[in-house]
Amino acid sequence: MIRSDLARLQDACACAMRAIESAAIKAMRNHIVHGYWQIRPLVILRLAQSDLPALVRMLDELTKRIETSLAKP
Repeated sequence: MIRSDLARLQDACACAMRAIESAAIKAMRNHIVHGYWQIRPLVILRLAQSDLPALVRMLDELTKRIETSLAKP
């Protein structure tokens, strides 16, 4: 991979990643892993139902941007 390809890939990832709340995702993961005894299953279910579809769409968009970026000459 040459430098310009890497730069395009980094730009595509940076744009898409700004839309994804990675800090909130990490915090949820840490709470589930380290505070599992405090978890309320209905809260997790509601979050998964309301937030997961949007996250999947964002990750799909990120994947498309990366693929497009890599396909450019």
